[in-house]
Amino acid sequence: MLQGLLIAAALVVALQTGSGVQAPDGPVLSPPRALKSDRIGSATGSGPATRSDAIETLIARGNRHFEAGETGKAIELYSQALALDPQNTSALFNRAVAFAEVSDLDGALADYTTILERNPDFVPALHNRAAVHRRKGQLDSAMIDHDRALGLSPDVAPVIYNRALTLMKLERPGDAIADLSRAIQLAPAFTPAHKARGNAHYRMGSYRNALADYSEAARIDPKDLDAVYNQGLAHSALGEALSAVQAYSRILDAKPSHISALISRAKAWRTLGDLQKALSDINRAIRFDPMSGPAYELRGRIFMDLGKEANALRDLETSRRLGAPQ
Repeated sequence: MLQGLLIAAALVVALQTGSGVQAPDGPVLSPPRALKSDRIGSATGSGPATRSDAIETLIARGNRHFEAGETGKAIELYSQALALDPQNTSALFNRAVAFAEVSDLDGALADYTTILERNPDFVPALHNRAAVHRRKGQLDSAMIDHDRALGLSPDVAPVIYNRALTLMKLERPGDAIADLSRAIQLAPAFTPAHKARGNAHYRMGSYRNALADYSEAARIDPKDLDAVYNQGLAHSALGEALSAVQAYSRILDAKPSHISALISRAKAWRTLGDLQKALSDINRAIRFDPMSGPAYELRGRIFMDLGKEANALRDLETSRRLGAPQ
C-alpha cells in the first residue's frame, strides 16, 4: 500500500509553459500544478516499525516541501527515504514527480521505470512516464505507455486527455479530438480537455468549433485567463476583431501586465483601424517587456501605418535584433 503518494494527474500531463501567443499548435495551454492525494493505506517497507516510521516521516516532509514549491528539498527528502528502502513506491513516485517539476526528465524516467519493472500495471506511473516521454520527444514510447494505461483504466478522463496531447504532437489532431470528446463525455467540467480540443480544432482550421470549446472552458471557470485568451485568438482567426478586443480586455482588466493580451489587442485595434488605441496598447506592452521582439515588430508596423517611417524602421530593426520574425 502507498503512503503519501503524490497523484500528479495534472502535472504529469503538463505542457511546456508559454506566454500564450499563437503558435502552429494553436493557442498555448499552461501547465497546472501537481496535487497530493489523500492517504491510501500504510507505508511500504520492511524491517522494524521505527524504520517504516522514519520512511513515512521523510515522505511526508518531502510532500510538504513540494507543496510549498521547495522542490529541491523535496527531492532530497525522498532520496533519504529511498536510502532506507530503495524500492519504496511512494518515495520513487513522488521523487519522479519532483524531478519532472524541475525538468530532470532522465531522473523522472528512471524512477517511473523502476516502479513499472516491479508493477507493470501501476497506471499512475504509466500515465506519468508517457508524459515524460512526450516531453523528451519520445512519442512512440509515450504511445506505448498511453495505450497500456488506457487498457487498464479506459474510463479515466485525465488518462485519455494525456494520450490526446501526444496525438497532437504526432500531428494527429483528428484522433486527439476523438479522445478529448470521450474525456469530456466522462468529465464535462474538465476544462483542460475543452481547451485541448479547442487547440485541436484550431490546428485543423475549425475556428468556430475551437471558439465553442474555449468558451465552454471559460464558462466553467471564468478565472481561466488562458481560455479567455484563446477565445480572443479564435475570434481574430474568424475575422471578428471587435469580439477579440472584448476577450483581451477581460484579461487585461484582471491582469494589466499580460503581455500577450496587450500585443493581441493591439493587433485587433489595428485591424479595426484604430491606430491610436493600437499604439497605446503596444507602448504598454513594451514598457512591461522592453525585450519583446514581437512588440517592437508590431509597433513598427503601426508606425508605418501612421506614416512615421523613421520610427517604424527603428522599431523594425530593434525587433530584428531581438529575434522577432519579420
